[in-house]
Amino acid sequence: MAVAFSPAHHRIQVLAGPIVNPANGHRYLLLSASTWMEAEAFAKKQGGHLATVRNAEENDWLLNTFAPLTGAADSGLWIGLCDPTKDRKGGAHDANFVWVDGEPVDFTFWYLGEPGNTDGIEYYTAMRNPIDAPPVGSWNDLPNNGGGGSGNTFGVVEMIPRITVEHPKIHILAGPISNPANGHLYYLLSPSTWTEAEAFAKRTLHSDLVTINDAEENQWVYDTFFPMTPVGPADPQLWIGLNDAAVEGEMVWASGAPVNFTFWYPGEPSNTPNTDPTGEDYTALRSPIDAPPLSSWNDLPNDGGGDKGFVYGVVEVVSHPHHGLIVSSFQSR
Repeated sequence: MAVAFSPAHHRIQVLAGPIVNPANGHRYLLLSASTWMEAEAFAKKQGGHLATVRNAEENDWLLNTFAPLTGAADSGLWIGLCDPTKDRKGGAHDANFVWVDGEPVDFTFWYLGEPGNTDGIEYYTAMRNPIDAPPVGSWNDLPNNGGGGSGNTFGVVEMIPRITVEHPKIHILAGPISNPANGHLYYLLSPSTWTEAEAFAKRTLHSDLVTINDAEENQWVYDTFFPMTPVGPADPQLWIGLNDAAVEGEMVWASGAPVNFTFWYPGEPSNTPNTDPTGEDYTALRSPIDAPPLSSWNDLPNDGGGDKGFVYGVVEVVSHPHHGLIVSSFQSR
């Protein structure tokens, strides 16, 4: 069966799949060899993430299914376990690893002595090749490029069937925060769809999702609000006001301001149809753990696609709301 995939990461190819795991009904793809970050970025464009392994049976299925398909004698398989903080949280190295899709870490299968963090740069996880010393299917932490280059570590993408996620109650996580460069007030909202965040902005703050006018404001939004999103699980992104929901390919700001500045990640906006039949009409600042350039933008479906549940709206208020200043209960952590 021919499957269309996003061209944004043209260096990566789908070698096999989708293949369904009969134990959970999830679909999986085997990608060509790449870095961990490239594989995860490609996975997200398909509406998934690098695979989460929840138990020994799932680990065995992944190994037995995909290792023989790589065609490489000593290949590893990238999975979604990583340390997005790169040990900045402190504590034991192994305790800082999280699943990139936000699921709890209830199962691990590290090889003896791993994760070892050789040279202080190993923050990504691969399943070891069956020809390696036992236990078969055990895991190793590696640098982003796989250590001896990215030529023998292959990403395994997991795509969970879409479930509608309702966000019945959006609330303000932080704000008002004043940008000293323009004097505008900004608020960080709890995760939601883009349309829900924009509706909340209009209804509650009498404004819109943020309009970004230049590189300095883009960096300020990135530096200010990403540290306020939860640390650890998930792969948070920030909704901004740019969208082409009305006319495909005609990007406009929700505020009606002219589009004088953009900062798309290479290959974006791509309007990938795999995650939503209507395509990707809404814009988000990409997560700090994604591949550079940092603070670049991606187009997403309304629910965030592979990151649904982890996209936070940023609202910009040019003047005070008509009904008084609204203050969140956010406290610095």
